[in-house]
Amino acid sequence: MPNVYREVGRRIADLRREHAWTQERLAESARVGASYVARIETGQRKPTLETLERLAAALGVPLARLFDTRAIRRTVKPGEVLASGVRDALRGLERADVRLLASVARRFCRHSGRR
Repeated sequence: MPNVYREVGRRIADLRREHAWTQERLAESARVGASYVARIETGQRKPTLETLERLAAALGVPLARLFDTRAIRRTVKPGEVLASGVRDALRGLERADVRLLASVARRFCRHSGRR
């Protein structure tokens, strides 16, 4: 049986790395000690539900994401976090607005020499 605390700690570490945060930055945001974050990430500490809620909130994810056994562990490519943020920002916009933004982005990329 897998160690639940170790698995949760790994997910916290993965999410922290996606944000390109240090353990100190996460600790500050969640109002816990940096050494405590380090021990949580390695499964050496068993955080309370309240602490897990604060860590999840600091990372901008629902608490359940820390326990998601279907989570795929992989190295996140730099553009993936940005792309995810763009998708979230576009969610709920009218289709015409999304097309307009895409058109502006294409013009910007052509003008700046980016692809």
